[in-house]
Amino acid sequence: MNVPITMAVSKSTFKFTAILIVVTAMFCIFSSLTITKVCNDCHGKGEIECKKCNAKGIITCKKCKGKGYKDKNGLRQPCLNCDGMGYQICSKCHGEKKYSCKKCNGFGKYTEFTCDYCDGMGMTRCHICNGKGHLGYTIEQRRCNFCNGKGKTICPSCNGQKGLKQPCNMCHNSGYIKCNRCTNGIVTLQTPKTCYKCNSFGTIICTSCKGIGHRIITFDEKH
Repeated sequence: MNVPITMAVSKSTFKFTAILIVVTAMFCIFSSLTITKVCNDCHGKGEIECKKCNAKGIITCKKCKGKGYKDKNGLRQPCLNCDGMGYQICSKCHGEKKYSCKKCNGFGKYTEFTCDYCDGMGMTRCHICNGKGHLGYTIEQRRCNFCNGKGKTICPSCNGQKGLKQPCNMCHNSGYIKCNRCTNGIVTLQTPKTCYKCNSFGTIICTSCKGIGHRIITFDEKH
């Protein structure tokens, strides 16, 4: 039985479209997969006990050292800093003894995404030196210490005898050969200029994830 060409083409097109839809859907599903972690700063509680006041909500007044008064000219005067109480409300927890965790915004957990700016490496290429680690070179010229600036050294073949005993093919009976460490007695040194941004490493800490390789999104930021 002969199948019409148009029907065969339509079936193959339908199969290709179906496969494309499935692959796209799977990609979207896997790309949207994220890691939900329990916050390690608050251990999932969403709150952290205040260390400034040792979870008491109050701190001893520094002016009167907890006395509530000051001795002046033999008289006791109420401490104006704490209104004679001897203590003050903790400025960090505002007397609550605990404060909301900043890492998870008080939810106790957060969603972690691999940083797409640095591909999870935590470092990016330095944009000042373009990853080279240096900003050009400083050129300095010095006298060659090997030949003392003469540009030539004693021939090692005839030991500087200038072919007196036998003809020397290395120095052509001159007793000297050209110094291979300099040019006319001058040595050119190239010193790289250290990049002030990356300190010659060529990479800098990722500004998106602050060098940790992933970004944290709390639950209130999703909505």
